[in-house]
Amino acid sequence: MKIRLRTNYSTPAKTARAGDIIDVPDDEAKDLLEGKYAVVVPDEKPQPRKPVPRPKPKVTPSDENVRTRRRKKEE
Repeated sequence: MKIRLRTNYSTPAKTARAGDIIDVPDDEAKDLLEGKYAVVVPDEKPQPRKPVPRPKPKVTPSDENVRTRRRKKEE
């Protein structure tokens, strides 16, 4: 189980600091969680990002008139 440590953690096999995310056996994780020495890190796969729709620029009547005037002048 993956947990995030709230305090320093040390065993003969490994050492970790507060804030580290470590993978430990479930029984050991349960003890750390009950003592509030760690919190569970959810096992989530990253979701693909959805594209954000961009708003189309609004054309006001005055903008449209300016465009047509420019076209007429160019011709």
